Amino acid sequence: MNYHIDIQHACDESFPVTDDILNQWATAVLALHRDIAELTLRFVDVEEITHLNHLYRKKNKATNVLAFPATYPSTIE
Repeated sequence: MNYHIDIQHACDESFPVTDDILNQWATAVLALHRDIAELTLRFVDVEEITHLNHLYRKKNKATNVLAFPATYPSTIE
């Protein structure tokens, strides 16, 4: 299995788990679905998530998760 997992902390809040544990969890989930994958987990503050939710979903409020699927040419599987 070949995974690239990027964990980004864009806020000052502390986290209850380490990046190593987040990486282990993401790897375990990806292993159920793909042999090769790229995943970015970005942890942000309320201001940034509100801005992103407004930008992408036209909802001017905070949300707990935004997910964006990758799009790629049909020749790639």
